[in-house]
Amino acid sequence: MRDLTLYIPTCNSYLFLIKPYTFLFNKFWNRIQKVVYLGYDKPRFNLPDNFDFITIGDDDDLKNWGTDLINFFSSIDDEHFLLSCDDVFLVDHTNFEVYDKLFKYLDNPKVGRINLDRDTVNRPHKYFDTDGDLTIIEAEQDADYRVSTTLSIWRRDYFLKNLKVGMSPWEFEGVRGEVGKNDGYHILGTKGIEPPDNSPVFTTNAIWRGNKKRFNFHNSNYSYINNGQNYLDSEVVKEMFDNNIIENDIEVGWVYERQWYNYKGV
Repeated sequence: MRDLTLYIPTCNSYLFLIKPYTFLFNKFWNRIQKVVYLGYDKPRFNLPDNFDFITIGDDDDLKNWGTDLINFFSSIDDEHFLLSCDDVFLVDHTNFEVYDKLFKYLDNPKVGRINLDRDTVNRPHKYFDTDGDLTIIEAEQDADYRVSTTLSIWRRDYFLKNLKVGMSPWEFEGVRGEVGKNDGYHILGTKGIEPPDNSPVFTTNAIWRGNKKRFNFHNSNYSYINNGQNYLDSEVVKEMFDNNIIENDIEVGWVYERQWYNYKGV
């Protein structure tokens, strides 16, 4: 297994996500992991020991996102790294048995990205390999969102191949997810048969529809099971409120079939 660093690009207006992100990450990523935020103004609170914050510019205007990340990733030696969005929280324990099996595919220079959640399996894909009872799939060459900011292992030269000066995160993926189509690279993921899924991570997009006063804690892996009652344990949510990890004016709930539901008694 290789020791990869997880990088998280962020901005000044999303610094309030750091406390819940770091809390949930260290609860559900059950091994020591180096994590580095890439942002602008440093937070005015202490980070956990395994987290660091690197300032990559002096102006967090969205038009600088691609430029600043190009400058940073061109300056490091990592051949591969982990990358995630600042609002993609872990909501359950990581499956390291699956995660560790994925590392052998990094030796293939045409593997550009390995998706750790269920995004790739939800789009057109085909069989790539089998490792014991684990099925590895790859995105079809004409599938949408072959390039994506979901939690993934990236080959650095493939990341930089697709990132351009002045790009926003949405332009990096493409207006309709068209970036990376038919480029000949393998975009890998895992495929399960039934719940619980065999993807390594269980995540949520915490900011739903741009609302910064709500945290969405749905579980991305088979969100429909139990009639949509698949979300972060309410006791964990209560623990975050009790320890001032989540600010009191934040509403907490989950999304199912594009409807918002509130936690009860939290």
